Amino acid sequence: MKCILFSLLFLFVVCPATLSSTAGDERIWFHAKINDQPVVLALDTGAEIPILFREAAERLGLAIIEPPKDTQVKAGKVLVSLTESCTLQIGKQTMPFHFGVLTLPTYIQPGLDGLLQWSSVSHQVTHVDFSKKRILFYDELSHCPVNLSGSISIAIDTKQNLLVLEIPQKDDKTNLLFMDTGSAGGIELSKTQWAIWKKTHPDCPLTLRASYIPALGVIVQEEMWAHQFQIGPLTISEVAVCSSSGVTELMFGPDCIGTLGLHALQRTNLILDGPNAKVYFMNDPNASVVPDYPYNRLGAVFVPDSQQDQLIAHVIEGSPGHKAGIRKGDILLQIEGMDATKWKTDPRILPLSRFWSRPAGTKLDLMIGRKNERNKITATLEDIFPPQSNRSSKPKYFSFVSNV
Repeated sequence: MKCILFSLLFLFVVCPATLSSTAGDERIWFHAKINDQPVVLALDTGAEIPILFREAAERLGLAIIEPPKDTQVKAGKVLVSLTESCTLQIGKQTMPFHFGVLTLPTYIQPGLDGLLQWSSVSHQVTHVDFSKKRILFYDELSHCPVNLSGSISIAIDTKQNLLVLEIPQKDDKTNLLFMDTGSAGGIELSKTQWAIWKKTHPDCPLTLRASYIPALGVIVQEEMWAHQFQIGPLTISEVAVCSSSGVTELMFGPDCIGTLGLHALQRTNLILDGPNAKVYFMNDPNASVVPDYPYNRLGAVFVPDSQQDQLIAHVIEGSPGHKAGIRKGDILLQIEGMDATKWKTDPRILPLSRFWSRPAGTKLDLMIGRKNERNKITATLEDIFPPQSNRSSKPKYFSFVSNV
């Protein structure tokens, strides 16, 4: 086995809007060195370029070249700076490298130093082992010791810079499916596909999730739970399904049906065969139990207003938050006795998702502002999705669908 070699030199570039960060992040991290200093990186197939977060780049003492102030940025992308040339060491391999530098808001704590993108590893075979939380790199498929018997293979669209799959349809046409290992979610559907799913599942309980995406800011999405979800030759069991963030439409157009995030992948062994443009999905024999998913049991979120620094409520009607008295447009003033208006500076406040994902039965004391009034309410979290004990624990997470 040989470690992957990276070589990418670029000037000022724009990075796509898929560097999202949410609670329950299950990204596979690995240790490396930059200029002989230890760093923690993750493989993010939703990143267009290799990225260091600014705090890490400054800690490493790297010179940062800032882009011209008049640089034009297209919709769905975000401007990044550029590091000086540095040496990146992964395992025994050392190579010259440049990183883009991304500045995150102070209230976003990514928990790692940077990201490596799909194009950096696409000329190798990458084995992503979720149960052991590791990534292994090989020169060719025959060197990978994994038995591919019973696996499902799907072609990679080589015209795309990111990891996009070609999903066969019954009419011999092909739809696109984005694989984003930088997303902690399950299946994110395009606007069209979400409308179909929601219409055909009118009794499925809804909750909300909020994510930060650099080019789009904080995104609020509706989320449901699917006991089974079919995408082309894949049937995925017990998985969260959410509405579009707008990213897939911006990046890939109407032919992209959605995105597979880490929650939809973490019970698999993945072989990313870049040289032969295929992805192999295998059921992980060590993952027979559906893992917990830290979703929003309040059914409401409070996100920053674009014009002010207030945390504004979005709420699902009939949800635990709605039953407690939260209404759309309410301002979060206090949570558990803490001043929520100081969310930018008080590290105890964010991420708010850790409050909403507590176990069912948890009571949360909130102070809400509405029309110059302050109202103290107590919300009780509920199991909006089926409790983990009620979910199917079928060993086979992915399966073939013969009629496609």
